[in-house]
Order: sequence, then C-alpha cells, then structure tokens
Amino acid sequence: MISYPPIDMHKKKSEALVIHCADPRFQPAYRHVIDSLNKYIDLLVSPGASKAVVDDKNKLEYIKLLYGLHQFDEVHVMDHVECGAFGPVDDETKAHGKMLEQATSKIKAALPELKVFPHLLGEKGEISL
Repeated sequence: MISYPPIDMHKKKSEALVIHCADPRFQPAYRHVIDSLNKYIDLLVSPGASKAVVDDKNKLEYIKLLYGLHQFDEVHVMDHVECGAFGPVDDETKAHGKMLEQATSKIKAALPELKVFPHLLGEKGEISL
C-alpha cells in the first residue's frame, strides 16, 4: 500500500491549470515544470496539448468546467517536440508556437480573466518561443 500526506478535503480552489501531452518520454520534464510552478494545480492530460485545445471543442468545455469548480487564475499549456499528435513538422518552434498561440487565444476568448502561459519542452529543457 502506498501512503501519502493527508489531503485537505476542504481545499477547493486551485492556483493553476496545467495542460500537457500524454507522451511518457516527457513525464519527467512535465513534472519538473509543474514542481517549479510551486502551485496547487488542476491537471488536464491530452495528446497534443495545445493542438487538442484548438482542434477539440470538448477540451475548452473541460477547461471551463474545471475553472467553474476550482477557480484557478492561470493556465499553463505544455507542448513538446516530436509530438505524434502534430505529426512530422519542419520547424518545431514555429509549428508549436503557432498552435500554442491559437490555444492561448481560444482559452482567453472563453475565460478572459485567466493568464495563459505557453511552454515548449525540448530534449534538454524548455525552448523559448
């Protein structure tokens, strides 16, 4: 049996929503970025992260549902290089930058009070957009 610190069952408000891809290669990188935020978070995992937000109308509904439940102040969308959901791309930074920008716009249009932070994770660290 695994034990963990007690859970505060009365704490409902989170500070941030993190949306990241399901790719297992990047789990340590996601965890590192999440830990560096040092925030109480909601988590939404979906192949393609930003692409899922842009292409799948249900993702925005999930974001709005989570916001209604937990009133976070910010959203962090984490893409990674060589993402299967994106398929082959000629320029990782350009392709992900464009999709992260579209996802940011879509989230802010639906929930303008939120701050949205795009991230692109590479093999050796976060890539500047």
